[in-house]
Amino acid sequence: MSPEMQQDTSISTTDEAALIVWDEKTKTEHFIRRASFSGATKEFGFMVPTPSKPSLGETKEGLFEALEEEVKPEIKTQIDREYRFFAFFGNSGEEFESAATSTPKAEAAGDEDVQVIEQTRVGDYDATVLRADDAKALGEWLRKNSYTATPSVEKWLQFYTDKKWYLTAFKVRANRENQNASLAPVRISFETAKPFYPYHEPETAQKNPIERSLRVFFVGEKRTGADVVSPAKSEKWAGETTYSSNLKNSSGIEELGGLPTGQKLEANGKRLTTFVDYSTPRRGFGDLYFSPSDEQREILPEPIINHKEQTIFIPLDLIGLVLLGIFAYRRFQPSESRE
Repeated sequence: MSPEMQQDTSISTTDEAALIVWDEKTKTEHFIRRASFSGATKEFGFMVPTPSKPSLGETKEGLFEALEEEVKPEIKTQIDREYRFFAFFGNSGEEFESAATSTPKAEAAGDEDVQVIEQTRVGDYDATVLRADDAKALGEWLRKNSYTATPSVEKWLQFYTDKKWYLTAFKVRANRENQNASLAPVRISFETAKPFYPYHEPETAQKNPIERSLRVFFVGEKRTGADVVSPAKSEKWAGETTYSSNLKNSSGIEELGGLPTGQKLEANGKRLTTFVDYSTPRRGFGDLYFSPSDEQREILPEPIINHKEQTIFIPLDLIGLVLLGIFAYRRFQPSESRE
């Protein structure tokens, strides 16, 4: 995905993650995107399209780390027992001591044609919510405000202006020392008939050969799937479902800004589904739309097994003495007591 319209074409996205929290009752989506950028520019920006007017809010550090904790594999310890026979008599004791102390091992156009709905500062971003019916006019507004708006970008804009969607332009400042930026995510909340992810890209970006990953965490009532949809066609998304189970830590999402202040997420009945998309180039001809999956079984990662060795020593000579004693007892026991 890239709803980005960068101010400098030398900027590229290296990896992305997003959280979508879907409220089926109110038809409200809370969308949080985290992305890392690299390139040789001091300023750049990107745009996020939404079908209704968005409200913006900051998130806190650790939101995506909490999600990663939620879906990480279970760690199990497996005891690997080794039975070793030895004799007390004539044994120096070195083998016993060495085995007993072994350590466990692990595996691991004109401005009048463009409506400026709102301008605000959110975290590290200057955000402007825009609406326009003319993609060329919107492209001109963006160029006047130091964004790059090529013919390919204007065609991308038209995809949304034709639907009369809102577009929020974010402007950020990159790290001057290493020419990259990993920016705190911003929450965008809006009403929509169906949850979506802005996967559509300009044609130039769709041909971009640079490898990048996209991970989407989706919280809703059920396990979901997604399709890439445009007015002309629809096809199943290439993203792989890597996790789907009941949400365990709803408070983490609430406390770290995944929802507007004061809103609560009831964990009971909520399902967390995670997708990973490594496709290069991406089939970004449309946006992703999520819907309940026909398959509702859980998907959990394979557990990580920590192997711990345990050696059990069995003294052969003592076993022999015990067996000999039992034999002698039964051999020499009076016949009437054996009957």
